[in-house]
Amino acid sequence: MESIQLIFMLSTLLLAAVLTAVKTKGDRTPVRGLKFLGILVSSVPIIGVIQGIIVRKRLPLYSDACFIQAIYCGIGYVIITQVLPKYA
Repeated sequence: MESIQLIFMLSTLLLAAVLTAVKTKGDRTPVRGLKFLGILVSSVPIIGVIQGIIVRKRLPLYSDACFIQAIYCGIGYVIITQVLPKYA
């Protein structure tokens, strides 16, 4: 079970890095770094949804990245805490 949680945590970081690379191609490097941190903070689903709603009009690609990260982490959390213990 611990190995599954570790894989999920690492995949969360990897997803944030990939989303930053894909969704912020035209930005300068310091801005991309800040957006990476913002997407990483979106790993907490409620923060990701709020962040996505706030920037929806100004930065649609960044908003999509926040929503994707929030959804991924929310579903992953439910699977790890609710579904997998029933089969372990």
